[in-house]
Amino acid sequence: MHVPTPYVDHQKAVTIKNDVNIKKESLRIEADEENSGKFLVSFTFDSTVACSITLYFFAKEGDDCNLTTIYKDSMPPITVNFQQGLGQKFKQTPGTGIDLSMYEEAELSKLNETGMYPLAVKAEATPSVQEAGTQDPSVTNSQITNVVFEKVKGEYKVRVVKQILRFTGSGIRLMVESLMGTIPVKNVLYVYRNLVTPQSFLVVTW
Repeated sequence: MHVPTPYVDHQKAVTIKNDVNIKKESLRIEADEENSGKFLVSFTFDSTVACSITLYFFAKEGDDCNLTTIYKDSMPPITVNFQQGLGQKFKQTPGTGIDLSMYEEAELSKLNETGMYPLAVKAEATPSVQEAGTQDPSVTNSQITNVVFEKVKGEYKVRVVKQILRFTGSGIRLMVESLMGTIPVKNVLYVYRNLVTPQSFLVVTW
């Protein structure tokens, strides 16, 4: 008797280009030696175009991937602009760090019902300039790294909860799934889960 072949929903992998990538394994906090009790955020990243890095403390993601701070007395966002380059280092300027002792441990280490993260790092490609001198937002993308602070042996460490990649003008939002390998040295291959259609994946390179 002939047994019908079961239906398999094949998902096509699409290759797209990510202009800015924060190396999440490098993200950490360091004591501010010039300001006792405060901590500075640091990490390394790659960027194939000019970009901006913005730190948001106690923030949540709204429409169109915009981040806003929840607490009125929380630190204002900190933005630093960079040129293109691989293996670049970001570190907060002394005096701009966060004093973790001002917050309850539960606020720093857990997510709440509002979707707030104690730290969100947004890396955004600078829009390209058209011949008329105007910016073309259709070619930009941004990556948001959501972080919590956890106590390990009495000291706070950072833990990356998730990374989201968004392409402006396309409505595509992707969450990193796993590191697949390298192609060659300066290019790293990631697989992202499409948050709009969770069964589909996209291959992202830079």
